[in-house]
Amino acid sequence: MAQSGRTFTAVVQRPDDGPGHAVALPFDPRTVFGRVRVPVVVTIAGHEPFRTRIAGYGGTAWIGLRKAQLTEFELAVGDEVTMTVQPDDAPGVLELPAELASALAADPVSSELFEGLAFSHRREYADWVREAKQSSTRERRAAQTVQRIKGQC
Repeated sequence: MAQSGRTFTAVVQRPDDGPGHAVALPFDPRTVFGRVRVPVVVTIAGHEPFRTRIAGYGGTAWIGLRKAQLTEFELAVGDEVTMTVQPDDAPGVLELPAELASALAADPVSSELFEGLAFSHRREYADWVREAKQSSTRERRAAQTVQRIKGQC
């Protein structure tokens, strides 16, 4: 039977020659959570928890870390990190930037297509728009998002 979360200390690694960074889980997520690619909430002391999904590569389960997270957590390859990994039973809720919400509201077809995308894809579009510093850039990216979504069908 699946258990609740686990706290452990592990080393930040670069698992391959790519740009990614990750922490190998010292336990089998299938035994602990009931499956490998389970959505989880990860907590690193002193930082806001973040939501992700356990990745399985080459027989190892990993928690991936983006560059921005490494910077925020002040981590680098070889650093030890203590983290708590718990199952994420909450449904994915995505807060859209106002520019993207307006662009989608103006185009019902794109809005429906957007809602049909995987949560992670919707989040990536929302983050891309939100990350722009200037409102004109956010508006341009929102319009580009609508066009890209339309081009996928």
